[in-house]
Amino acid sequence: MAKALVCSRCNAPLPSQMEGAVTCAFCGAVNEVRGRRVAGGAPSQGSPTLVLGIGLGILVLGIAGGLATFTLQREVVQGEFAAGPAPQLPELPEPTPPSPPSLPPAPVLEPWGELLAVEMSERGDVLALLGDVLVQVDTETFTARWSTTLSSDWRFAGNYRVIVPRGEHVAVIADKRAAFFEAATGAKVNDFKYRRGGILQRTCAAGANQVLVDVLGSDLQRFDASTGLLVSNGPSCTLRDKMGCPSTQRCGWDRFEDASYDCRYAVRAGKAIFRDCTTNDGQENRMLVRAGNAGWASPSFVRPDRYFGVVSDTLIIAGSTGVLALDAETGEERWRRRQSVSTAIVAEGATLYLGDGQTLVAVDARSGDELKRLPLRTVAVAAD
Repeated sequence: MAKALVCSRCNAPLPSQMEGAVTCAFCGAVNEVRGRRVAGGAPSQGSPTLVLGIGLGILVLGIAGGLATFTLQREVVQGEFAAGPAPQLPELPEPTPPSPPSLPPAPVLEPWGELLAVEMSERGDVLALLGDVLVQVDTETFTARWSTTLSSDWRFAGNYRVIVPRGEHVAVIADKRAAFFEAATGAKVNDFKYRRGGILQRTCAAGANQVLVDVLGSDLQRFDASTGLLVSNGPSCTLRDKMGCPSTQRCGWDRFEDASYDCRYAVRAGKAIFRDCTTNDGQENRMLVRAGNAGWASPSFVRPDRYFGVVSDTLIIAGSTGVLALDAETGEERWRRRQSVSTAIVAEGATLYLGDGQTLVAVDARSGDELKRLPLRTVAVAAD
C-alpha cells in the first residue's frame, strides 16, 4: 500500500491524487509534492475553501472540488486547559511586629550649678545652694537627702546668699529676700521679699526658731523660721559676717592701715590675726599678712569675698578667682585652685566643702586633695 501523504507542517493528510504545490486544508501551509514525496511548505495566501462535515464518525473534507474521507475514532480525551494568567491573590499587609513594652524614660543627668552658699546643718549634713537648687547632702554617702528648687525670680535677689539652719527649718537669706524650708524634707514654708532690699551684711540664728537679718539700707529684721514671717521681738544672737568663717573665729570687715599696708578684712583665730591687704608702696600688690611677733606677709591672688579662715593649721582664702591655702604659721603656700567663678566654703574638722565644676566637693584642708564629689543630679524627662 502506498504511503499516505501528510502536511509537512501539521501532519494533516493531503489529497493523494495531487502533485506540485498542494495547500493544506487545515493549516494553510503550501506543500511541494514531487514523485509522491512532500517538501516543506509555508502558509498559502488565499487558501482554498475548506468544507468540513462530521456525521456518524466520518470526516468529509472538500478542497477545491476534491473530496477526502477519513474515519474518526471516538475518544474521550481529558485535555489540558490552555495556560492563562495565574489567578492573582489579594495582597496581605505585612504583619505588624508586636510593640515592645513601654519603658519609663531614661533619666537625664545634669550639673547642679554654681555653689552660692553652703553651711553645716544641725544634724551634721551639708546644706548647699547650687544655682537655684537647695540640697541637703549626707556627708557619709555624699548623696542628696533632698533637694528643692527656688523660684525662677530668685536670680534677681542680689549678689549674696547665706544659709542659716534654725531648729526644724532652714533659711536662705539674700540681699532682697528670705526663703524658709523644712529641714527634714526641703518643703518650702515661705518666700519673703523685703520692703527695702539692699546689701546683705550679717545674719545669725536666735533662740530655738528665729533668724535675724542685717541688710544695708534697712532696719534689723527678725523672722520666725517656722512661718517665714517677721516678728517684733525675741532672743538675741551675735550677727556674723556673710563670708562665713568657722564658728570659733571672727571674720569680716576690719579696716587697718599703716606705712606698709592698707587692710580691709581680717580673721581672728585664737590670738592670731590675719589680714587681707594691699601694699602702700605705690604698687598696691595684694598680700595676706599675719600680725604679731611671728608675723609674715605672703602674696595672694585672691580677694576674700567668700571665705577667709583657719582650718587645720591652714589659712584658707576664697573668692572670685580661686582658693588659696597657706601654712598659718609660716605663710608658705600649701595648695591653690584657680576657678573662673566664686565658690562659697564651709569647714567641718579638717574638711572643706566648696564648689567645683557646678557641684559640691569635699577637700582635705591641708593638702587640697579632693575627697568626695556630689554626683550629677537626676532630672526626670516626661514621656512623649
